[in-house]
Amino acid sequence: MALADTILTALSTVAVLVTVWLAYMALGKAKETLNEAKTARLDAEQAAKDAAIERRAAAEDRHQAAVDRHEAAADRREEEYDRERRRLERVGEMIEDLFWAADLARRGGKVAADDWMSRRNLLRHALVGLHSRLPEAASILNSATADQAIGPASQARNEVERELDRLARERSSLEQSPTSDPRGASS
Repeated sequence: MALADTILTALSTVAVLVTVWLAYMALGKAKETLNEAKTARLDAEQAAKDAAIERRAAAEDRHQAAVDRHEAAADRREEEYDRERRRLERVGEMIEDLFWAADLARRGGKVAADDWMSRRNLLRHALVGLHSRLPEAASILNSATADQAIGPASQARNEVERELDRLARERSSLEQSPTSDPRGASS
């Protein structure tokens, strides 16, 4: 029986050793799984941070694009104002020349018909699209001679001045009125 006890003790010891070895192996696998889980968690956190950074960058890009569009629209409005102002000033200069030619004719001076017609026709071209805004200036076009144009030319000078003033007031009111500025401030 001693031999049987020795065998049983040896088998128990081998069983304990195998159990310890299997537990050690399971512990190693558990440690490996834990490390993989930590790595996966860190990767997920980094991916979330990267996605948040990308979302902020995309939002900033959209915001900057809106600011750029707003500034481009303001630039276009400013350019349109300048074009319109220069056009009115050019018409005003032409009317001023015609006024002084008409004044000279009224005082008995000689104004060559071809010179008068040439200047009047230049005004006709400059007034294309402005007849409704400058009806007095357009009425100069009906004057066949310089001396017939003194009244309309005088009124047209004032009309152009009023139109330039209106344009300047309109521009300043646009500059002072609050608009939806994508930067969050009123312009």
